[in-house]
Amino acid sequence: MPVRMDKNNTRKKLDALQSGKGLLLIYLFLAVLMVASALLELRQSKEDLFQLMRAQSHSLLESLLIASANILRTDSYLSEYHREKTLDQAYMIKTLYESDRLTRKNLDQIAEQNNLYSVCIIDPDDGELLRSPADSNPVQYSIEALFPVFTGDVDTLIPGFYKERAGTDYYYSVALSAANRRAVLVTVEATSIIEARRHGGFGILLRNIAADNRNIVYAALQDTSAILAASGNVSELGTLSESIFLTRAYRDSLFETRITLFDSTEVFEAVHPFVFDGQKLGLFRLGLSLDALDVINDRIVRRLAIITLILIILGSVFFTYVFLRQRYRILHQEYKTVETYSGNIIENVSDVIIVAGEKSGIRIFNKAAENLFKKSKKEVYGKALPSIIQEEFWNTIRKSGQSMVKIDYPVKGRLKRLLASQNSFQDANGETNYIVLFRDLTQVYQLESQIQRKARLSAMGELAAGVAHEIRNPLNTIGTIAQQLKQDFIPLEGTDEYQQLNVLVIEEVKRIDQTIQDFLKFTKPQPLKKEAFKFSEWLNQITLQFKKMLSEKNIRFKIDNNFDGEVDWDKNQMRQVMLNLIQNAVDAIDTDGSIALTAAITDDASLQIIIEDNGAGIPDEIQDRIFNLYFSTKSNGSGIGLSIVQRIIQDHNGSIQLESKPGKGAKFILLLPLK
Repeated sequence: MPVRMDKNNTRKKLDALQSGKGLLLIYLFLAVLMVASALLELRQSKEDLFQLMRAQSHSLLESLLIASANILRTDSYLSEYHREKTLDQAYMIKTLYESDRLTRKNLDQIAEQNNLYSVCIIDPDDGELLRSPADSNPVQYSIEALFPVFTGDVDTLIPGFYKERAGTDYYYSVALSAANRRAVLVTVEATSIIEARRHGGFGILLRNIAADNRNIVYAALQDTSAILAASGNVSELGTLSESIFLTRAYRDSLFETRITLFDSTEVFEAVHPFVFDGQKLGLFRLGLSLDALDVINDRIVRRLAIITLILIILGSVFFTYVFLRQRYRILHQEYKTVETYSGNIIENVSDVIIVAGEKSGIRIFNKAAENLFKKSKKEVYGKALPSIIQEEFWNTIRKSGQSMVKIDYPVKGRLKRLLASQNSFQDANGETNYIVLFRDLTQVYQLESQIQRKARLSAMGELAAGVAHEIRNPLNTIGTIAQQLKQDFIPLEGTDEYQQLNVLVIEEVKRIDQTIQDFLKFTKPQPLKKEAFKFSEWLNQITLQFKKMLSEKNIRFKIDNNFDGEVDWDKNQMRQVMLNLIQNAVDAIDTDGSIALTAAITDDASLQIIIEDNGAGIPDEIQDRIFNLYFSTKSNGSGIGLSIVQRIIQDHNGSIQLESKPGKGAKFILLLPLK
């Protein structure tokens, strides 16, 4: 019996030992599996983070490229505008001087009205013959420098910008050749333009980008010889020729990324060449912090140590399973945090961002995309890109071979001027995904067009004022003589014909005088007399004036007013705007047509008024000129109606836009602040 008991105990020990070995093998297997899984997750987390950082850095660089190009375009436009404006003023003074109409008094008036620093009439032998203002400091010039103008070798000489010798102010000068081997030198202060360039250049842009985002270590624009601009924390960067990576990216115009050292610290660097108007200006370098990667590495290492410790202490599959679940949850939360951070950036940028899989459809559709395409995320998720972007435009963007493409895209019946860009990548499943970016440039182009029109109108208005004053004096004399002849002189023969011709002369003099008065009203507009009034009542009063005319021509007039509040405008001048536009719509319709007037508040709290007719429309080739002074398509038109309309709207800080297709009528869109 004792022997049997010993055998049973031995068997139990052996079974226990075998069971312990089994548990140990299970434990070791689970431990190895857990460690391997953690290492794989670490690798995957790094890849996901790098992919995310690559996409973010690419988006940042694209925005930086667009912003930089806009800075260069704005600077070029302002310089050209300043040059043309100064030349126009110089030509006007030259004309007055050569026609012997230039006096010190009117020269002082011209200098004061146009904010000119100084105007000089210079003789090569006698020096300055006339200066205005008389007390202005002499500008820096030399007779030798103006010698080509005196000799007539050149008609125009532009010394350009320069700084005074003993001060901090900047000036801009132009010189024109004048009669009798003399020169007209016009100088304006240009300190504000120079300061604007200093505070709006690449350096400020890069410093602001680095200062506003703590994840950006540095931002710089570098060419083959030097650093052109950089954030404040950059004092030195390696040259392009020292790095094969940088040389290749610059030479081949590629977007590239790498891990590199900056001040003995590893950073994620993204680079992209900067090309403007076909000229490669340099290479943008953007360094992003790798703190997030270090945090992930530290956490993974700590979790591995904790898992190993728990496995050794407890040796239990249950606790191992619990810890794995916990670790997975933490990593998932960290991933969600990173995903939310990038999602918030994408969601709130002003540019339209759409990400779509070739098979899975649209995945990302930010707020800007909703506003542009007038569709919600729920409506577009999972749909193919051509269902949102018309296939014709999508093919244009994808096959252009350019990083950015300008397109005119129709949205809800209105054309939008868009700057489009697209790129593609493959996700972990091997599916091709497209990243499409749009920037709405419609308002920028409209503003540029309005500025150009305003400049043209101003120049033409000044010319008209001068001509009008010169015409009115002899015109009044002709009218007076004609009236005197009508009263005092009766011919012996042809009395009736004489009287008819005399009346015709008087009527034509009155008509020309009225035209001149209209010109002068345009060139010397009345100041705004703003008052608060109810928009709907004001609009009803205006439309009543056309009731009889519309009935006679069998024209239907539909009003859709969705605003019942008050506006603070010049009541009479805005009445003139509406009467002019409605009258033009009536004139464009022969008979049996329709006019629609719509008024509503926009998203930015402005009042939008649309006047649309179904008349003959306006040909494409003259649409850019309809707001020009003296331009008219009517046989009896004066050509100043729409010019006055545009000026009044601009005086109210508003805008007016035309949309028209020949044969399909015309639409005038007014956008005005309520106050």
